[in-house]
Amino acid sequence: TLITLTHIKTNVIAVITNVFAFTRSITIVNTFGNRLRFARNLRQLTQQELARLCGLSQGAIGNYETD
Repeated sequence: TLITLTHIKTNVIAVITNVFAFTRSITIVNTFGNRLRFARNLRQLTQQELARLCGLSQGAIGNYETD
């Protein structure tokens, strides 16, 4: 099957924010932006590093993290 670049970018963010992969509860994180920031920090990634992995700009990651 053909996998699009958008699908790959979305999949990276889905993997990063997968709440079932965490060893501790993140029930205090109730918005996507907070969940993304929390997950990124748990993985010790900067916004720039996550952006590079997703093929996005650092500004885009910052916008996602802003609620």
